[in-house]
Amino acid sequence: MAFKFIVFAALCAAYLQGYPQTPQTKDATISPVSPLVKKFKASVDKCKTSLSASAETVDLIGKKALPTDENQRCFLECVYKDLDIVKENKFDPAVVHTLAKEHYPEGGEPLTKATTSIDACAKEIVADESESCAMGKAVRSCFYKYADETNAPL
Repeated sequence: MAFKFIVFAALCAAYLQGYPQTPQTKDATISPVSPLVKKFKASVDKCKTSLSASAETVDLIGKKALPTDENQRCFLECVYKDLDIVKENKFDPAVVHTLAKEHYPEGGEPLTKATTSIDACAKEIVADESESCAMGKAVRSCFYKYADETNAPL
C-alpha cells in the first residue's frame, strides 16, 4: 500500500483549510492550531513574500503535483529550507523525523509509515546540480513518490 506522506501533507491540508485565527462571531469556537501548522504557514507566507510568488506557484502546496518551472522549484525549496527540511542543500531526515513525531505523538502505524518513507527519501533525494533550486523538486518528487492515492496535498 502506498504511504500517505504524513507530515507535509497534513501541514499542507491544515494550511489550505485556513484555520481561523479569530472567531467569525462571538459564539464561534476556534479550532486549535498546532505550533507545527503555525510554523508551516509562516514558512509558506515568508517564501511567498520573499520570492514574490504568484498565486499559481503558492497553490502548488495544495496540489499533488510536481513543480514544472524554476519559480515553483525555488518556492518549494524556500519552504523546505525555512522548515530546516533542507540544510546546506541536503535533505535532513532528522528534522523530518522530529516533525513526524510531533505530528503523530500517539505513534502507531502512521508514525511507522512516516519513518519508513522518511528513511527512503533520505537515501533517494539527490539534487540535480545543473538545475536551479533543484532541492525543491527533489524533495517534492520523493514526497510525491510515497504519497497515497487519495490526492492528499503535498
